[in-house]
Amino acid sequence: MERVNNQGITIDVSANTSDLEEKLRVIAKHATALADDLKKLDEEKCLECGSKEVEVTRAYGDNDRYEIAITCFNCGIGSHE
Repeated sequence: MERVNNQGITIDVSANTSDLEEKLRVIAKHATALADDLKKLDEEKCLECGSKEVEVTRAYGDNDRYEIAITCFNCGIGSHE
């Protein structure tokens, strides 16, 4: 409902806050996942020469732990973390 008074326009908004809370939780979950993915991209470089031209293989295990094998297309060195 919109009302006009001498001070300007006032708008009353009613919302189901439980739906809003659920939506905010989903947004936070996806933002966290995006931040994790961006961090992984930063980690994907050759440990020897620093080149970003690498092939990265992740082997996932228990509790979301993983090992990384990196092969560099620039210097040809492979590494394992």
